[in-house]
Amino acid sequence: MEFEFVVRILIPVLLVVLIAFGIWAVIELALSLRRMRGTLDTVDKTVDDLTKKANPLLERATLTVDAVNLEIMRVDQILEDVEQLTDSANNAVDAVDRVANAPREIATSVAGFVRSSVKDRNRKRTVDRVMAGEERALSGAEEGASGKSSGITIIESPMVAKETDAAQAAAEASGGSSVASSAGDDASSPESASESAVE
Repeated sequence: MEFEFVVRILIPVLLVVLIAFGIWAVIELALSLRRMRGTLDTVDKTVDDLTKKANPLLERATLTVDAVNLEIMRVDQILEDVEQLTDSANNAVDAVDRVANAPREIATSVAGFVRSSVKDRNRKRTVDRVMAGEERALSGAEEGASGKSSGITIIESPMVAKETDAAQAAAEASGGSSVASSAGDDASSPESASESAVE
């Protein structure tokens, strides 16, 4: 029986202690919630203050970003204008270069045309002279052989003249002047042919 007696006394005491502990826990929970509420109110006020202070800063930052964007757009426009000016200047320089080089190119082409024309004309004259000289030499040789005068004035060099004079004197001494004259014609024929080619 003692055990039952102890259990009967201890159970109500334990219940009173548990109830007291429960009340104390509820009071502590209420006080903690109250403090938390005060802390949350303070945090709310702080957040509101920060929001009020941050809004103008955010607005200023937004304005700054917008201003920077406008400046970037202006710089882009300026760069496009500079690019257009550079292209225009480049086109102007090319036009001036073409205008400045046009007379030189025309003069060069005209000079080349004149040079080629003169070369062709000189070449043709040289060929004509050589051909005329050969024809004269051939006709002179034929006429000299037949004894006819070709009408070409023969300019003799002093050596050829001395040889011709010596041949004529020898022919006169021997009595054959016709032989000397034909020898003089033959001696002067190569000279006249070369002089005709030079003319």
